[in-house]
Amino acid sequence: MTGSFGRVVRRTEGIDPALAALAAELGIVMRYTDIYGAERSPPQEAILAVLRSLGAPVERVGDCEEVLRARAGATRGNPVAVAWNGEITHVAAPDPGCDGPVRLRIRLEDGTERQSEVRGEPGPRRGLTRYAVAGPLPIGIHDVEVEAAGRLSTTRVLSAPRIAWLPPRPRSWGLFLPLHGYGPEGTPLPATYADLKGVLDWVGRTGGSYVATLPLLPTFLDRPYEPSPYAPLSRLFLNELFVDPAAAAARVGDPTPMRLEPPDRSVFTIDYRLAWQRLRALLDPTADRFFGGGGARAPQFQRFLLNQPAAQDYARFRAAAAREGRPWREWPARMAAGRLQRGDYDPADYRFHLFAAWCAEEQMAAATSEDAAARLYLDLPLGVHPDGYDTWRLRHLFADGVTAGAPPDTFFERGQNWGFPPLRPDAMRADGYRYVVECLRLQLRFAGALRLDHVMALERIFWVPAGFDASDGVYVRYPREELAALLTLESHRHGTMIVGEDLGTVTPSIRRTMEEHAIQRMFVVQFEVDPDRSPPLSTPGPDAVASLNTHDLPTFAAWLPGTDLEERVWLGHLDRDAAEVMRGQRQRTVRSLCRSLGLAEDPPAPQATLEAVLERLAGGPARLVMVNAEDAWLETRQQNVPGTTTERSNWQSRTPFAAFSLATDPQLADLLELVNRGRADRVASPTGDP
Repeated sequence: MTGSFGRVVRRTEGIDPALAALAAELGIVMRYTDIYGAERSPPQEAILAVLRSLGAPVERVGDCEEVLRARAGATRGNPVAVAWNGEITHVAAPDPGCDGPVRLRIRLEDGTERQSEVRGEPGPRRGLTRYAVAGPLPIGIHDVEVEAAGRLSTTRVLSAPRIAWLPPRPRSWGLFLPLHGYGPEGTPLPATYADLKGVLDWVGRTGGSYVATLPLLPTFLDRPYEPSPYAPLSRLFLNELFVDPAAAAARVGDPTPMRLEPPDRSVFTIDYRLAWQRLRALLDPTADRFFGGGGARAPQFQRFLLNQPAAQDYARFRAAAAREGRPWREWPARMAAGRLQRGDYDPADYRFHLFAAWCAEEQMAAATSEDAAARLYLDLPLGVHPDGYDTWRLRHLFADGVTAGAPPDTFFERGQNWGFPPLRPDAMRADGYRYVVECLRLQLRFAGALRLDHVMALERIFWVPAGFDASDGVYVRYPREELAALLTLESHRHGTMIVGEDLGTVTPSIRRTMEEHAIQRMFVVQFEVDPDRSPPLSTPGPDAVASLNTHDLPTFAAWLPGTDLEERVWLGHLDRDAAEVMRGQRQRTVRSLCRSLGLAEDPPAPQATLEAVLERLAGGPARLVMVNAEDAWLETRQQNVPGTTTERSNWQSRTPFAAFSLATDPQLADLLELVNRGRADRVASPTGDP
């Protein structure tokens, strides 16, 4: 997501002092400067709505003073602390109200304990006492308990490396290829996790290190219908749509032959509803045979249930959702409250979803095993579908009555409302970040690189209250240091590079955080060409992932002549006059770029320009250069056109090749060889892991 984020302005003139004080205490940004340089302050009613979403009992401005008094009388310890490289000296806990020693217990992540008697000293705030902790602590997530006068206070300590894990190879390349796009030729099915294994091996043999794809999390493909990979129904499980039914049958000894329909050569987009129906028809008999034959007692399946304790609950939710056919908030009260009984769902649906979730994990693990020649580059969406499993089961973590979005910018003059509920920062911390950690670990178990959608979420998110325009949204702060510590810690546990999607206007503080903790940034050519600069294309730094575009931007063949501008006019996102001005700017930008690359042809030849730009990126210092496979055959369809739903077939474009024939395409092979030469010419890459 490429929302615009201006710098925070601290002044709060004209705002009720009690409202301003309460908002500041709960992390609300009262004023900020937008992308145009204008100072903006949300309406007081919007601020009150966000305060209510954060749990403050305020109906009007006059309530704020009483709430402030009540909060001042409640002493709260710090539920989370960060120990960079294991170094920690103190934790803060509520004053026990008595003299004498206090027992301090450190429960380490590995189950061992350290105990000591300590004396406190005045804390950072009234009512708090500081207690010394004997460090350093081992890397991990630990709990420090302070017990005094019958009171127990617990602080979760994130003991983390200061920088995220980085691959030993300093200059590598990868291929971006959405998994849904290269399934069996002429059939409604997408590619599978088994196909992904083949592409990883092929890219690795070609000299590449990564294969990137869209998020591989489950989405609603029946009722409700929302196929966007950035609106998953859960961030705790993998997408069953990409399960290979033949491999699943073979895995459980099912002899049933797989019957695919005859190829249809006119299939250029994937029909998710049809694909889901066909997959279910193929997998249902296998699931029945698996459970009917006692497969649930198999050690591998039991290990899955042990490692994924929510899997059965998730399968019950999916089965109940299939029977109800409506959002969970419209279910009967008991079911909506999270209490499901056997009669609430079809047992066959439950068995299917549990079996499919297991198959997805097994097949993904096989695809990304240590013997894979390249590693997977995954993408973690910012949020989840409001009607999904996570919001149903973990509703206390999600803000009610608001959705995440972005303020007005040059692309969206009225701002953006992304439609999903943001996580509550206070609830995340009180939960000890359990949900956040589980979301990360699902991705990192399989990924060699993980891109964080909308990296500004480490610092703040724009909340849009229900009933308000996106332009009247409110920024809410998030615990940046703690979230960064979780990233660096889990990054090292799994040997995964972290990439932050930092497109658009990003605050200096988040840039510093990315640099300080070795979170790689994104360098996208479409945003980095300036015709008034020499050279017009800036050079990416060694901490960058460089590419021509992203899934939310025009393909290179559409950007070069400006055909994307015509589409924006057709969609109503641009008026004709503005489009003509932008077209002139685009032509000037492209001419300047081509001259700097030594290309004199006007208009520029798309293939020659594509190769010249990629050659420039490949020869530069960027840590990773990503090639969009669609650019190889000069595709003009955009994977996703932001701001559209039914107007465009987003996330549905298929490649002209099936998985097994990708490696035989000469255009793609030539392009990857060009990039591979450029990556190897300047720095000899060490052997070993990519």
